[in-house]
Amino acid sequence: MLSSPSRLEGRRPLILRLGEQEGITARCLEFLVLMIVRAGEAIGSIRPEFNLEAAQWTVDGEYEGRRNASLYLVPRAVGIVCEQLKRASSCAFLSAVLMETSLSNMGI
Repeated sequence: MLSSPSRLEGRRPLILRLGEQEGITARCLEFLVLMIVRAGEAIGSIRPEFNLEAAQWTVDGEYEGRRNASLYLVPRAVGIVCEQLKRASSCAFLSAVLMETSLSNMGI
């Protein structure tokens, strides 16, 4: 059952609240919500999959026996990728930070 409008009054959408949170888990969850992708695809993504000039991400489907998927990145998702690449420019997008922090599907 949907909540009545009066119960939702004053509440901010999850995606806006996520943007205000710090940390890799919040960024990953925000990216997942924006891009509607699986956690494993985001966590395992690597720099060469991203074409930031074209705002495009080529998701490698090989590990699941699927073909690659090309997704357009919304502007905020481009910003998130850029933030993560500043932390570790040559490593995987989100998994690069795993060297410092543990992040898993269960953590998301």
